[in-house]
Amino acid sequence: DPNYASKVSQKIRANTTYVVSDASSANPTVEFSIQLFPDGSLRGPIKKLKSSGVIAFDQAVEKAIDKSQPFPRDKSGEVPASLTIIHRMKD
Repeated sequence: DPNYASKVSQKIRANTTYVVSDASSANPTVEFSIQLFPDGSLRGPIKKLKSSGVIAFDQAVEKAIDKSQPFPRDKSGEVPASLTIIHRMKD
């Protein structure tokens, strides 16, 4: 559900503390996988699937994912058991 993905992305972005100082046109992307309990809390560690190549950015997003708990319910009223989170630096 694109609306749900957008809601989760906005929550993580609001919790991300990272100052973009790069003036290039590149838009580094980091990808994480998370497992969730039915209450929206994390079940197990956050797993990085793909690094952005900017360690500080990757760490900032990982912290923001942790801080974003509990994750919201989707339109059916459920919390997905797992999510893949793709976070772009300049979006």
